[in-house]
Amino acid sequence: MSENLGDEKMNLVDRERLKHIMPLVITILTLMQPILDIITSQQLAAGASVTIGVIFRTLIMAGACIYTVFFSRFDRKKWCMLYIAVISVYIVLFFLVMANAGGIYVALQNVKDVIKTFFFLYVLCFFYAVYAEYGALVSDRTLTLVLLFSASTIMLAYITGTSNTTYASGYGFCGWFSSANEVSDMIIILAPVSIFFLLQKVVHGKWWQYIGIILLLLMLCLICNLIGTKLVFAVILLYFVLCGGWNFIAGFARRENRKTRLISGTICLFCTVFMLVGFSNSPLSKYIENIYVPMMDSSSEIYQASINEDWIDEKNTEDIWMLQVLENNAAVSKINSIFSRRFTGMAYSLQAYMDGGMDVKLFGIGYIQMDRYKYQMERMVEMDPLLILIRHGILGICIFLLPILALMVWVIVRWLQHPLKNLQDLRYCTYIYSFLIIIVMSFVAGHTLPVPSVSYYVILIIMQIVCITKEAHKNAMLK
Repeated sequence: MSENLGDEKMNLVDRERLKHIMPLVITILTLMQPILDIITSQQLAAGASVTIGVIFRTLIMAGACIYTVFFSRFDRKKWCMLYIAVISVYIVLFFLVMANAGGIYVALQNVKDVIKTFFFLYVLCFFYAVYAEYGALVSDRTLTLVLLFSASTIMLAYITGTSNTTYASGYGFCGWFSSANEVSDMIIILAPVSIFFLLQKVVHGKWWQYIGIILLLLMLCLICNLIGTKLVFAVILLYFVLCGGWNFIAGFARRENRKTRLISGTICLFCTVFMLVGFSNSPLSKYIENIYVPMMDSSSEIYQASINEDWIDEKNTEDIWMLQVLENNAAVSKINSIFSRRFTGMAYSLQAYMDGGMDVKLFGIGYIQMDRYKYQMERMVEMDPLLILIRHGILGICIFLLPILALMVWVIVRWLQHPLKNLQDLRYCTYIYSFLIIIVMSFVAGHTLPVPSVSYYVILIIMQIVCITKEAHKNAMLK
């Protein structure tokens, strides 16, 4: 009896230590992410086939799965275990289907992309387990530091003339990062939270802090025009407008904290004007003027040149459903142009999926070209839900979207229980805004959920929403 009590006491002590250690570990992992991405980018530029980013994030996923299954202790763990089991069984079946279709070698060639895609789900389960045991994972300060570090390196690379370009045409600058899409997604996800955090520091800090923080906000505004991607500019500009409007309305409606709210609103208004003024003659405006707008016109030289790219096989266009839709439907063709011809890019992969048998419908076409596919299907699909459906089939996308849909339903139900009170919480509204942008970005731009360097931040936003939603509901019930 005494030995059992002693063991139980030791377990309590160990878990009390972990309560402080685990959030610290996740904070360190979060701060390391942009450094990993920069090192990975340099390795890719040097021609490395395996990078530190792939190795490190594979180890994170493996460690996350092991901890969640064998060491975590929290209520409803059985449901989390069941979900992990479903994911794992699906992956095993996926490899068996690929091996049956193209052999063991083809199945093994899919491993890297499968790890990248399902990193999101395994690490999400791990973060939920840590949250359920020990509480909040990371602070707003940590997320802000990640964004400011990334933005600073982009600015430094631009100033020193060592930046990579965002587009192959030479427009835009993405710093020392190799993928402009991924670093843009990271900025989009973290910027609203970071702007909120910095505004809080401005109104509660000293005068010399005002200047430093405003300069950081202006640097972020410059990055929006410098990086050259439309969605970054639009999302951050919209947040400044909404945040400024919220602060002005709250400032005039209530006497409480009126001065601080009006200061925040004024700063948001100034940043909005600064972004709009900076847009003229920026890399973003030049890209839109010289590349994006001409691509809308099918008679332009740029459009005709893009049609002749080697991945568009003119001989087979009559057999490709999506290409026929684009040719015969002006509205869909216009949407395709707005989305930077993403429908065209996925046409052959989609056709391979549509022509496939029941095994393809359920498990997808995979990531590697096989003899049974008549068309080139390795071209990137840049819309996440369609990518998962095409590459992993109906079963894959159902498993993948389950936690996201469950979160959306749960948050909507909780929000509607106290809508006015929740609207008065700018921090809560900011995280909801980030999550909604993630959903839109996943559908429109892609490179979000199946990309570990981006999905890591998506997981953090999701867990912060879970934490804030629970706290808001608890506080509302107490009052």
